[in-house]
Amino acid sequence: MPTENTSSPSTRDRGLRRLNRLTMAITGGAVASLGAFASTAAATIPGSSGTLKVAALSSTSATSNVDGATTTTTTPTPAATPTPTPTASSKPVAVSGGSK
Repeated sequence: MPTENTSSPSTRDRGLRRLNRLTMAITGGAVASLGAFASTAAATIPGSSGTLKVAALSSTSATSNVDGATTTTTTPTPAATPTPTPTASSKPVAVSGGSK
C-alpha cells in the first residue's frame, strides 16, 4: 500500500537548516584538527635549532536560534606563523633526504 509524502516546505527547510549546521560543525572541527596537527608537525620537524614561539589558536563562535533549536558554531581563526628563536649555543645540523 503506497503512502503519500505529506512533507511541507517548512519541514524540508528545517531539515536543510539542520544539515547545513551539521556540515558547518564538521567543517569547523576538521579545520581545528588540521591546525592542531600542523602545529604539532611544525614543532617536531627535525633539523631546526632554537626555540619556536607558537601562538595559541583562537576561535570565534556564533550562536543562532532557529525554530527553537539553539546552535553554536565555532570557527577557528588563523594563528601567527611560528618564529624560530636562535640560541647562543646553536650548532649547524645536517639534514639529508629532502629537497628545498
